[in-house]
Amino acid sequence: MNKLDLHGKTYEEAETLIEDFILMNDTPFEVITGNSLQMKQVAEKYLTCYKLSSVYLNPNNLGCITVIDKL
Repeated sequence: MNKLDLHGKTYEEAETLIEDFILMNDTPFEVITGNSLQMKQVAEKYLTCYKLSSVYLNPNNLGCITVIDKL
């Protein structure tokens, strides 16, 4: 499964990286946001825009969004 790790990225960098990653990868994939609520919101904005379904599979790691399929 492909992974995009956003640790150490600015929110502006993350927006570009997430959009490019979505366009270049098939589901399933993971977006690692870390614990930043704002970074999670940036990721979710693009996942919603591209009609992708996401889930937090590991309750012990809420900083990782698994994108499973299109809505």
